Amino acid sequence: MDHQGQEGVREATRGTGANGWALRAPMNRANPGLSPTTGFRRLPWVGYGGPPQGGGSWKQALLAEVGGRLDLSRVHFVGQVPHKDFVALMRVSRAHAYLTYPFVLSWSLLEAMAAGAPIVASRRPPVEEGVEDGVSGRLVDFFDVPGWSAALTGALANPAALHPLVQRARERVVDRYDLSVCLPKWVDFVERQGQAAGGARP
Repeated sequence: MDHQGQEGVREATRGTGANGWALRAPMNRANPGLSPTTGFRRLPWVGYGGPPQGGGSWKQALLAEVGGRLDLSRVHFVGQVPHKDFVALMRVSRAHAYLTYPFVLSWSLLEAMAAGAPIVASRRPPVEEGVEDGVSGRLVDFFDVPGWSAALTGALANPAALHPLVQRARERVVDRYDLSVCLPKWVDFVERQGQAAGGARP
C-alpha cells in the first residue's frame, strides 16, 4: 500500500494550527537532523512524514529507486481504501511489515493483528507494548536489512509456522485493546480527573 492520501489528511486537519498547519513528530526521513529532544515543529505538511526532497510522491521516488528490480505485475498500490477493504486486505495478507522509527503503537498495527495478519515489525518500545517477539509476531531492528529479508521471506515461505503467533496476536489485541476493555477505563479516567479538579458529574 502506498501513502497517497496526504491531501486528504491535510484537508481533514485544516485549522489545527496557523495557516491550516498541524503539529508533526520531529523525526522522519525528510528531517534526519532533528533529534527526539527537539520537541515538535509547525510544518506545512501533515502525514506520516514529509514529501520527498526532490518533489513528487513517495510512490514515484521509491519506484525510481528500486522499480527496475521489481516485477511490477506483482506490486499493487491500492491508495486510500475504505476501512472494511483495509481489514479485508489484512485478512488475506501473508505478512504485515510494520516499519516504524519512531512512532506510536498505531491503530493499523492493532487492526492487522486482530484481522489475523502475520506481523513482522520494528523492534521499538511502543511496538513492543503490543508485539512480543516470537510470541505474537516477529520483531526486527529497523536498520537490520538482512534480518527483515529473512523474517519476511520466512513468513511467506512457511505461513503455517506463524499460525500460533497469529492466534496469540489476536488474543492480545482482544484482551488489551477491545472497546469493551478500553472504553470503561477511559470513562473511569475522565471521571476521576474531573473529580480531582473539583468538577461535578452531570
